[in-house]
Amino acid sequence: MAVVAALEAASACIADFDLYTDEDRRMYVTLAAGPDDVPDDEDDTRRWILAWIDDRGWFTFLAPGPGESLGSCVSELPCSLMELPEDVAAAVAADRTLVPAPRTDRPLPGMEETGRGWRPRPPT
Repeated sequence: MAVVAALEAASACIADFDLYTDEDRRMYVTLAAGPDDVPDDEDDTRRWILAWIDDRGWFTFLAPGPGESLGSCVSELPCSLMELPEDVAAAVAADRTLVPAPRTDRPLPGMEETGRGWRPRPPT
């Protein structure tokens, strides 16, 4: 799924996603608060959901809490109905409510601290 891959490339953490191909094609992507936020049957953490329905387009809502009706805080995403996956991911990443800023205490991939005793290889 191209949108999920684009979201992950834009630093969004995905908890889950569903794709339905019935009469009204739709997609739901549940965003996680971070890489350690794993869905759990007993967890009642409310997560933001990115959704697409073929006759409505892109929108977001907050997952319902216990005893609450389906979702709240529905808002349109500033994307066209058939937006490119990278543009959808950029719109989601721009909203810090949906995707928190990356943590600065963790090194970026590939920038981890080198191990003790590491030495560069001599040129060949």
